[in-house]
Amino acid sequence: MSKGRPAEGTTFGYWTFTGNVPGPFIRVRVGDTVDIHLKNSAASAMIHSVDFHAATGPGGGAAALQVDPGGEKSMTWKALVPGLYVFDRATPMVAEHIANGMYGLILVEPEGGLPPVDHEFYVKQGEIYSDIAFGQHGSAEFSVDKLLNERPEYFVFNGSVGALTKLHPLEAKVGDTVRIFFGVGGPNYTSSFHVIGEIFDNLGGVTTARFEGIQTVTVPAGGAAITEFEPDVPGNYTLDDHALARMERGLLGVLHVEGPTNPGRLQRRDYVGNGALRPQASQQKQRKSTTSAIGFLRSDRYAQAGFASFANRSRIGGPCAAGARARSLRKFIGLFSQPNGFLAETFFQRLCLMKRRPFGMALLPVRVGGVRNWRSRHHICRDRSVAVAV
Repeated sequence: MSKGRPAEGTTFGYWTFTGNVPGPFIRVRVGDTVDIHLKNSAASAMIHSVDFHAATGPGGGAAALQVDPGGEKSMTWKALVPGLYVFDRATPMVAEHIANGMYGLILVEPEGGLPPVDHEFYVKQGEIYSDIAFGQHGSAEFSVDKLLNERPEYFVFNGSVGALTKLHPLEAKVGDTVRIFFGVGGPNYTSSFHVIGEIFDNLGGVTTARFEGIQTVTVPAGGAAITEFEPDVPGNYTLDDHALARMERGLLGVLHVEGPTNPGRLQRRDYVGNGALRPQASQQKQRKSTTSAIGFLRSDRYAQAGFASFANRSRIGGPCAAGARARSLRKFIGLFSQPNGFLAETFFQRLCLMKRRPFGMALLPVRVGGVRNWRSRHHICRDRSVAVAV
């Protein structure tokens, strides 16, 4: 047992292989004979073992490796099937041992090995069931009740909050080939592994079919996957589980990529409300551009008057309550009633610009008629699609 830091200001008693969470990354070739020696510290309070998912036989070898405190045992097994596999504990209570950090990965490479890449990273997801709440400082103890109810306080990459952000962020350069050996220790939760801002060029095992163009991969507890990609632009790429609430409980990693920008792949551009590119335009010029580009208003003063009477009674994108606000809206729309319909597009664009807020557009079906169902923000006009602030 070793004291570790699941989060800043908090300690926790991990059970580990070789003193680290996750345990060592083991790499062998298909056909190799693997010789395992397991020694249990004399200071240990319980029996320990190892279960290799890559080994065929009772308990993945754990039946031969149940070691008492102060004892040592060994066994050999042959790596028969190439792949990326988990190893963990197989001593009751199994889930308790795994939740305390006893897990790792073993790669059985095919003959000739894997194709070379610029970077390989080892990432393992796990859960921590502590008796004190997430973020609370102090000495945390393991909680059996939370384990059995599957309510972890922490979700982590490589053993602790910040392990792959503050302590050991991953590093690469633009155009490098990146391979991540990813596994889930669990013991309970499946991961939806995702790298924000990247698409997996290759995904799969070692000899199984490899898939391209994958955004997220599902990896079950006790499972593993190999992902590969090439960053096109510099910046920080976030590693996460796309069950995103877990990010709030510590599950976050960073791949920091350096190198030249690539405008052909990603470039920032700023727009005004009507979709015109105006990266240097002043706010006043943006407003004039919005009105003139649509070209329907006869006078800008109507928009100013409409904005003044309506904006004080409602918020952008929100429902207009019955009574005064609804009457104000009808009065405002009356200013723009023409044979070919009113101009809700211009109103919402101007409203967002003058309030200096982001503007999104959603096009709604065209129907003849007046304003309907304001409460659900559906605006219908004659012969027009209507832009709605979202």
